[in-house]
Amino acid sequence: MNWITSDHHFGHKNIIAYEDRPFTSVQEMDAYMIKRWNETVSPDDTVYHVGDFALAPKWRIRELVELLHGRIVLILGNHDNNSLTFYNEVMDAVYKELVLYHDDAWSYGGNSSYLLLTHRPLNRYIHLQGETPLDQFRVPVMNQLNVAVECWDYRPIPLPRPNGWLNIHGHIHRSRVAIGLDMGKFRRIYNED
Repeated sequence: MNWITSDHHFGHKNIIAYEDRPFTSVQEMDAYMIKRWNETVSPDDTVYHVGDFALAPKWRIRELVELLHGRIVLILGNHDNNSLTFYNEVMDAVYKELVLYHDDAWSYGGNSSYLLLTHRPLNRYIHLQGETPLDQFRVPVMNQLNVAVECWDYRPIPLPRPNGWLNIHGHIHRSRVAIGLDMGKFRRIYNED
């Protein structure tokens, strides 16, 4: 199964106060988030993490990756400050942003899904560039989903399959942004506790 999440800020003491997280220490916060992750994700699953994985020493980031279930695909956030070489060593894949395309015409009502994974939410349009100038086009991004851990009880959520384009992002910690997305349909897929 594929999951998505963001903004764990493992090891980041100040995030507790900044985002009013319900923890008294970094150790308590990290242990709880590891528990929630591993209750949700199986070892064979893939987790797309859209940024701000950890503000911790490299040894601790390596340790966290070993403790967490699943393969981790990291989309870099503004607090992922180590070198690209380091992240490529510890994560299963690393990107600045990533477009996932699902052509499930029979399974999903004849429409294709495009998931644009970014750390920060996008404006109304994105510019995609192909191999030639003729391949460049402007795509409206109306639907957005915030997957910051505070919005989803500190656990990853299933990777959605919308009709059309969806920008999945983190960075905005407190509000569950779901502009243009039918959250009723999404909640039937993901049964929240």
